Amino acid sequence: MRRKATRFLRTRCLGWCVGGLVSLMIPASVFAHGFIESIVPPSAVRGGKTQLTLRGSNLHQAIGLWTTLSPAVVRATLVGESTAGQATFELDIADEAPLGLFGLRLATVDGLSNAHLFVIDDIAPHTEGAADDPDGDLDVDRPPELVTLPVAVGGIYRSEDQDTFAIEVEAGESVSFEVVGNRLGQDFDALVVIRDASGRQVVARDNDVGLFFDCRFAHTFEKAGRYTVQVRDARFQGNEHCTYLLRMGHFSPALVALPSTVRIGERTLLSFPQLGTDIVSYRAPADLKPGGFYYGLRRPSHDSSVWLPLLASVLPSSTETEPNDSTGDASAAVVPGVFHGVLSQDGDSDRFFFDMEKGEGLRFKVESKRLGSPADIAIDVIDPEGNVVARGDDTGLDEARFDFTAEKTGRFQLQVSEFTGFGGPEFVYRVEVRPDVPEMIFESGASRLAIPQGSRQPLPLRLERHQIEGDVTLRLRGAPEGMTLQKTVFPAGATELENAVLASAGTPLGIYTLQVVATSPVDGRELAVVARTQPLVDRVPSERGPHGEPFLFREDQRVLPPTLTDRLAVQVTPPSVWDFELDREELTLARFLEATYEIRVSRRAGYDGSIEFVARGGALDLDGMGRRPVLSQTPTVESGESGVIALLQSTVISAQELTHRVTVTGVGEDAGRKVFLTRTFRFNMRPAFEPEPLPGRIEAQPGVTRRVEVVANRVEPFTGAVNVSLSRVEGISAPPTIELPAGEDSVAFDLSLSKGMRPGTYQIHFSGRGQVGKFQETFGKKSLEIVVQPASSEN
Repeated sequence: MRRKATRFLRTRCLGWCVGGLVSLMIPASVFAHGFIESIVPPSAVRGGKTQLTLRGSNLHQAIGLWTTLSPAVVRATLVGESTAGQATFELDIADEAPLGLFGLRLATVDGLSNAHLFVIDDIAPHTEGAADDPDGDLDVDRPPELVTLPVAVGGIYRSEDQDTFAIEVEAGESVSFEVVGNRLGQDFDALVVIRDASGRQVVARDNDVGLFFDCRFAHTFEKAGRYTVQVRDARFQGNEHCTYLLRMGHFSPALVALPSTVRIGERTLLSFPQLGTDIVSYRAPADLKPGGFYYGLRRPSHDSSVWLPLLASVLPSSTETEPNDSTGDASAAVVPGVFHGVLSQDGDSDRFFFDMEKGEGLRFKVESKRLGSPADIAIDVIDPEGNVVARGDDTGLDEARFDFTAEKTGRFQLQVSEFTGFGGPEFVYRVEVRPDVPEMIFESGASRLAIPQGSRQPLPLRLERHQIEGDVTLRLRGAPEGMTLQKTVFPAGATELENAVLASAGTPLGIYTLQVVATSPVDGRELAVVARTQPLVDRVPSERGPHGEPFLFREDQRVLPPTLTDRLAVQVTPPSVWDFELDREELTLARFLEATYEIRVSRRAGYDGSIEFVARGGALDLDGMGRRPVLSQTPTVESGESGVIALLQSTVISAQELTHRVTVTGVGEDAGRKVFLTRTFRFNMRPAFEPEPLPGRIEAQPGVTRRVEVVANRVEPFTGAVNVSLSRVEGISAPPTIELPAGEDSVAFDLSLSKGMRPGTYQIHFSGRGQVGKFQETFGKKSLEIVVQPASSEN
C-alpha cells in the first residue's frame, strides 16, 4: 500500500511562516547521526598513549574511530561503554606519526559521525581540572593551576569564563605560547594575558595573522618568579563544548616557512621570516607524496616542536632575493616551477623574471592562505616592453588561477603584491607556474558514507576539465574487496555525475579510507586526480552546507588539514532489513504549483517497522532570510506499507529557475540500530509555461508570408490558458497577441514581410502571461529570428 502526502498550506502562506511549519514536518532527532561537539583533551602525544573523551550527541554504541592517518600510525581502543553524550578511546600514537592537525570520526553501529579535528603533539596533554566536568562552575574565582613546562593544557571555555594557570620561570627565560582553538573548528577567539606575582600585566596577545583567531608567540621574562597565564575568549563567548589547547614551553614561535615548497627527495634550506636568520636544512623523503603536509620544527635547544604547513612537489623552487621591487632588480625564476617570497612590509612588492616564446602558454596559481599567510595576493604579468598583459587576484579566501599566452618572444616579469597594501614577515606566498597543459579539478559532494552490505550510498561528483576531451575513467583507491563505483566513466562534456559506492553482500564489515581517482590519457601518460572533499566540522546555522545541511562554513573551516580533504571515510555495516528507491531520477516543478514523486520501500521478511524520510538540498532548505522556496513533505512509511507519495510545493518566494540535487534520506530502526539510506534526484524548477516559436529562425525574401507555430511548453500539471504577446517590428506583419487556450499545446499564425523590407536580421520577442494557481506568471525569454534576404532579380 502506498499513501499520498496530504495537501498542505492550501493558502500558500508567505515566506515568514514557511520555516516554522516545515520544521514541524522534519523529525530532526530521528535523522541525527552521531555528532562530535568536542574532544577532551583535544590532543594526543606522539609515541605514547592518550585517553580522549568525545562529547556530543548520539554517540552511543560506539565501535571504533576513523582518523585521517593510517591505522598503523594511530590505533584506537574503546574504553568502557559509550553513552549518548560521550565515548572514550585510548589512542596509541606511533613514534613516526607526523605532528599537527588531523581529523577523526566516531563510528557507531548506526554509521559515521561528523569530522572533528585533534592535534598530534610531542607534548603530553594535561587536562584542565574543570574540563573533566563540562557542567562545572566558571573558573573566574578558582585559584591558578600550577603547571610545569612544557605543557599542553586541554581546556574548556564557557561563556564569560577565564582559565588561569601558573608557571615558574627564570630571569631572561624565553617561553613560547600557543592556543589552538579556532583551528579545531571551534568558534573561539583566544586572548592570552600574562601577569606577574603582583597582578601587573606583562603581555597580552590576541590572534596572530595566518592562524585565524588563534595565537602563537614567545615572551622573554625579565625577572624570575611565578606568573599567571589567563586564557579567555576576547568576546566572552563560549559554551561547554568550546575546547582549546594551550601549549607552553620552549618551541619556535615561527608562523610560516620560506620557501613553503620542498622538492621530493631533495634538500631544502628553510627560513622563517619572523625569526630573522634562523635556517633549517630539510631533506624531503623520496617516498613523500605530492601535496600538503605539516613539517615539525624543533631546534636542538627546544623541548617541543611547532608544525608549519608545507607543500611537497616535483617542481623546482625559486625564492626572491631582495631588493627586487623594480624591473632591473627582478629575481631569476625557473619555469616551470614555484616562485616564493615574503611581502615583508606595507607596500612591498616582488618581481621575478623568466623567458617565454611567442605562443607559449603558462598557467599561474597563487596560494597564501594554505601557508598560514594572511596575504591577499595580486599578481601582474609584464611583457618585455613593460606593459601589464595579465592580472590576477586571489579574492580573499579563494586562490587566483589564470592562463597566459605570450604574444611575443622575450623576457617577461611577474610582479607580486598585496591587494590591500599590507605586509609583514608572515605575508608569504607561492606562485606555481606550469605550462598550459591539460588539467582536471575533481570534487566529491560527500566526505563520509555508511553502506550496509548489499546496498549503496550516493556519491555526487563534479569535474572541471582543461584541454581534456572524451570520457574520464573513475576508480576507487583503498576500497575493500566487493566495494565498487556504480559508474566508472565520467562522460565527455559532463561537469556533474550522480554516482554511488556499492558494497556487495560479501564486503567485509569495517571502517575504511577511500579516494576517488579520475584518470585520463594525456600525451602518452595517465593524468590522475584525486577528488577533493569539504567535510562539515562544526555547525553554523546559516544558509546551506555541501550535503543539504542548513549550515555554512566559517572562514577557518575552509582551510582544513590536508589529510582531511583528499579522502572519504567509509563504514561498511551489516545488511539492512529494508531498502528504498525513487520512481524517477529527475523531477520538474512548475513555479507556484506542486509535484509529487514516489518512494518505494522493500522489506526483508519479518521486518515491519516504520521508516521516516526527509528531503533536503537547494531550494528545499532555508535561504539566507530563513525562508524555504520549496516546501517538502515526505510522509512516514508505516508498518505494512510499501511506499508513499512525497510532495514538493513551490512558494511565493520561488522567484528563480533552479536546477540542483535533492537528497532523500530514510531512517529505519531494527533491534536498536538505525539504518540511514539516501537516494537522489535532479530537481528543476521552471515557469509553468515557456511559449516559443517553431521554427525559431526564418529565412525569407521581402513580400513572403510564412506559417509560424507557437508552442506553449507547459509543465505538468499546468493546463491553463496562456496569452502570448509579440513585439512589433516595422515591416513585419504579425498578430500582436496570440491565445493558447487551456489544453491546447500550440497555435499557428501567419507572418508576412513587406515588399519593401530591407535585408538584415530582425528579432520578434515572445512574452507569455497566464494564471498559475493564484498568481500571474510571466515568461519572456524566447524570440523568433527573421533573416530577410535580398529580393531576387526576377522580382
